[in-house]
Amino acid sequence: KATEIDPRMGGAWINMGTTLAEAGNLHDAELMFMKAIECCDDVRTKGMMNLALLLQKRANDLAPAGDLAGAKAAIDRAGRLVDEAKPLLDARIALGGADSEDAMFASQLKPLRVQIHRLCGQILAGMGDLEACEAEFRTASESFGDIPGIWDALARVLDLRGKTEEGRLARERLAAVRNSL
Repeated sequence: KATEIDPRMGGAWINMGTTLAEAGNLHDAELMFMKAIECCDDVRTKGMMNLALLLQKRANDLAPAGDLAGAKAAIDRAGRLVDEAKPLLDARIALGGADSEDAMFASQLKPLRVQIHRLCGQILAGMGDLEACEAEFRTASESFGDIPGIWDALARVLDLRGKTEEGRLARERLAAVRNSL
């Protein structure tokens, strides 16, 4: 009803999307989050983060079902949304216009982006594209070098590609990160 009265009521689109997603209706939830993203700036980042989570779930569902191309498309889109949301959230927080949900989403950015990198790398490995898998984990290690699992995944793919010396160096970095925790 609220969106019928005022289609620019972004919070209503977010609420509908969340309700639909929780009920398992990911397709319609995606549409609601997209409407929230498009309708107004005050809920844009919330819509982006919710849509990224939905797309991550879709990728997690599609990959084991054998639809690796669909899973890859979903996880790539999720990654782009998180990457686009980050500077918007950072700006809202820096300007003092952030609310508690913005702070919550800001705290979720890093773990979500790391999960997206991991899933993307796993999908690429499943597709047999070890070169792209290596590139994904290298990118992840540059952005999130303090996460041990990233170094472990990079070392494994380097070993699979016959790059044993680089794999050894990645494992050394893994050990150093673990020791610093």
